[in-house]
Amino acid sequence: SDYDTGDTLEQCLGTTPKVELADEYSLRISLMALLQTVLSDGSFSQTAGPETTGILLSLVLPDLVWKAGGMASALRKLAAATLFSLLSHYCNKKGPALFSPDTFAHIIPILHSNLEDTESTTRELSCACLSMVLEQVSAETFAATWETNTRAIDTLHPRLLGLL
Repeated sequence: SDYDTGDTLEQCLGTTPKVELADEYSLRISLMALLQTVLSDGSFSQTAGPETTGILLSLVLPDLVWKAGGMASALRKLAAATLFSLLSHYCNKKGPALFSPDTFAHIIPILHSNLEDTESTTRELSCACLSMVLEQVSAETFAATWETNTRAIDTLHPRLLGLL
């Protein structure tokens, strides 16, 4: 047998007990709060480069994906606030483009889905982030994304028109 007789049911089934899941969310929320605090400091934006921004996006974007539960909702709201801080500081700087076509095609559907969140603060932050992303992206990146990933743009277009 692949299982030791001392294994718990959760280990045998490959599930995570609720206590471990709550601990994981607590840790992720703490990490995101720390990241939000660092990004809120004005001196960070003066020293951060495009490489740093890419790493930060890889930390924040997975937590913006919708998952059920109160802890997931709190993490999603904090991730939206963190992304807002990151974009606020970066969009005020002149420099290389923040978004490659791949990153742009990835971030648009995530922000788009958060416009439907039940939490009003998350919706508002996602809308503000979406606005900053669309302002920051170059026409070339937008066109390249539309050519290679039309679904990302085509689903957003009617939603934006509906918000007008």
